[in-house]
Amino acid sequence: MIEKHSGGFSINRTEFFERVKNDFSEYADKLADPAENVLRKNFIAKMNKVAGV
Repeated sequence: MIEKHSGGFSINRTEFFERVKNDFSEYADKLADPAENVLRKNFIAKMNKVAGV
């Protein structure tokens, strides 16, 4: 996904997007699982902080 060149680095944007999309989908699936108590609690706490609640 990342290639090093003499002038720096390049990222395969298609592969990067697919990986981000897959990771986000997995995270959303875990959030939807009632058994993921700690993850859900942490998500709610973070969103409350972002929203200023």
